[in-house]
Amino acid sequence: MAVQAERRVARACAIFSMVDSFVGLRGVDGPGSARQVRGAVVFRLTAMGAGLRRRELDPAWTLPVVRSASGAFISRGVLLDPAGRRSRPVGPPLDVEITVTGRSYRATALPPVSGAPGGPQLVNLDPSQPTATVTPFPVALWPGYAYPFPDSPSGYSIVRGEVLRGPAGAGVDQAQVTATAGSWSDAYLTDATGQWVFVLPDAQAGAVAITARDSGGKSATTTVTVTASATIAAPVLIPN
Repeated sequence: MAVQAERRVARACAIFSMVDSFVGLRGVDGPGSARQVRGAVVFRLTAMGAGLRRRELDPAWTLPVVRSASGAFISRGVLLDPAGRRSRPVGPPLDVEITVTGRSYRATALPPVSGAPGGPQLVNLDPSQPTATVTPFPVALWPGYAYPFPDSPSGYSIVRGEVLRGPAGAGVDQAQVTATAGSWSDAYLTDATGQWVFVLPDAQAGAVAITARDSGGKSATTTVTVTASATIAAPVLIPN
């Protein structure tokens, strides 16, 4: 009896061009090094579709990807639901909203503003249509509190801190921490540990104003003096 093979064509449906922004900031690791991100990253699906068809998802939904030798992350259009079941939508290009997470990096939303135009899409979902060219979607990742920084900063300073419920309390999840020094500014969304970190170029060393605001609108503010090429521990921020 002849065995008939089922013909399947695996096509790229999305390509994410990841860049480690800290490696680029240091500028000493050689060409292409910034594209080799540290450790595993997860693409969490937070919504699919656009306009009236937009559907918010449980953050346990993910977009499985394959990491290429060049450092790009490729999706074949497969979705993974919270129960671990795989599915693949069929049809026209599908808008997706994604948050990239990883142990070494802060959570990065794609697109940064929910529903903003120009966000990532899954294409090539209709096998009856010709294969479309996939334009890589750029993703800049910034260090999280667990990033493996060099032991001795040079050309930049590291400012660390925590947002807590009290002097010895639990960490504040989803607190928005902002830091400002002259023309430089940055923002960090905490996880359940309440920890945060900023990388400050030496050109901006000096007084840095830091504010933490929790999801209920309570806030705390402090100012730290940052010297060039140093590691600074900021006072604990307790929103009230």
